[in-house]
Amino acid sequence: MKRMMHASFFTLFTLMLTLALCQPLQAQAGSNNEKEGIQAAATWLDLVDSGAYGLSWAGAGKVFKAAVSQGQWDSTAAAVRGPLGKLVHRKLDFHQLSDTLAGMPDGLYLSLRYMTKFEKKAHALETLTLVKEDDGVFRVIGYFIK
Repeated sequence: MKRMMHASFFTLFTLMLTLALCQPLQAQAGSNNEKEGIQAAATWLDLVDSGAYGLSWAGAGKVFKAAVSQGQWDSTAAAVRGPLGKLVHRKLDFHQLSDTLAGMPDGLYLSLRYMTKFEKKAHALETLTLVKEDDGVFRVIGYFIK
């Protein structure tokens, strides 16, 4: 009986140790995805900030491109961003990875929210949604300014 309890304790201890060691690996994987997604968003926002709307459309995700043509994006982005003036400051305020997004198939999604200051708008809120596409690259599929 004592030997059986010892074996059970050892099995339980081994399982707990394995789970404890796996936690940081899972957190690290999430962290790497977050870093990749945040970097992809920054690169895409740089294009939008510089007025390279055509290039930002080309670098966007499939869902984005299916929803809006390049011509529509060019005119909409110019109409929305132009009056705001140049970027003064942008700070990441929120980020969240998720396996689901309403109305979309399961995948790896990253939602980002930035507190942004432009020359002519002191308090703007930018929201981006990215998806990790089949090629393993995060791409923007949604962009909103409030």
